[in-house]
Amino acid sequence: MMIQQSDCRPIRRELFLLLVATLILFGSGGCVPVPTPTPVDTLAPSPTASPKLTDTFTPPPTETLASPPTETSAPLPTETPAPPTMAPVTPTPTVEEETGPTPTGKTLEIPLGIGIWDADNVAFFNRYAREQDIIAARLPFMEFLDDVEVGQKMLVLGPRDEEATDIGSVVAAAKAKGATMLGYNLETALPKEELISKEKEMQRVAGANDLRYAFGPTLGKLLKYYDDFARHADIIVLQSQRFQTTKEYEERVEELIGRIRSANPEVKVWVQVSVNPPEKRDITPDEVVSDIQLIADQADLIWIFFAPEKASTMEEVFKRFR
Repeated sequence: MMIQQSDCRPIRRELFLLLVATLILFGSGGCVPVPTPTPVDTLAPSPTASPKLTDTFTPPPTETLASPPTETSAPLPTETPAPPTMAPVTPTPTVEEETGPTPTGKTLEIPLGIGIWDADNVAFFNRYAREQDIIAARLPFMEFLDDVEVGQKMLVLGPRDEEATDIGSVVAAAKAKGATMLGYNLETALPKEELISKEKEMQRVAGANDLRYAFGPTLGKLLKYYDDFARHADIIVLQSQRFQTTKEYEERVEELIGRIRSANPEVKVWVQVSVNPPEKRDITPDEVVSDIQLIADQADLIWIFFAPEKASTMEEVFKRFR
């Protein structure tokens, strides 16, 4: 019996202890907080991780710099500049016309004259000339007089034409084309008496055809014999291109005009101004206009001399006065 009692006691104690442990572990389960498993921590949003949701909708700084607002705003100053849109409105005669000399007063009203080299000269004259302006044709270009629609027509002859032409017939033909003036360009090395004799002979031809007569000797001969030449012509042509590139241009031209008129107060003086004078073939339209302005108040007409390759310069000068 003793053996049985001692043997059972330990067994009851162990069972009791197991029961107590069980009660402790399971009987109070609703009072002990259950720890949250680690995997849930990684998935559950935390206060510090929440901004990442908005970052996914906000471009990073580098994207912001390349965003449409900067692309559309940056090119605006260069895509719609004011000067480029206005530049094509300004015409070509543009800067030169704005900065160059502008004829005023009597200069704008003074008659102009040019010669004919081709049909383009006639077309230009028809477009810009006025009734008081004059266009002249030498014998090889006399047919162009038929196409002149404005201004006054003139036939110009020289010593070479006298040698190979029936002057009377040529002058009559020019008159039939509407010419009202006869010019005689006497540029030859002859003694004074022969020069005057030729001048007077052509004066007779002009008078016989009821044409005004313009006589044009060389500048050197005019300086020597102006008093004799002035007595036998309606008009004296003063070829001023030798003076044109000098500082005394205005004074020299005015002085010679005064001498011519003192010899014959009734004679008219036409001053020839060149767009390619001997001493300055590269003269600009502005310079030619300035030369004309210097002497326009003394001359009765300005004759614009040009070589065929300088027709564009002549046109620019002519248009300034028209």
